[in-house]
Amino acid sequence: MRRVYFPTLVARALISATLLWLLLTTGDPFFAVILVIVLVGVALTGANDLLDRRDGARPWPGTRIRGRGNVAARVRPGVLIR
Repeated sequence: MRRVYFPTLVARALISATLLWLLLTTGDPFFAVILVIVLVGVALTGANDLLDRRDGARPWPGTRIRGRGNVAARVRPGVLIR
């Protein structure tokens, strides 16, 4: 799942920047409300990313690191890797 966090945070950063620009340009409080909602999502996504890194979560469910480097191979649950 860690592969999903970075692009999500980048997309939300761009959305946040656009909403901030719209808020400053128009002064409409609607954009402030939406910006706060997006920033809550950024905080939750960032917290999940940090927790996954701390716990050493695998990149995707059902994958195990095998071979050299960070090469992940898809395996069926319950299959032993030798």
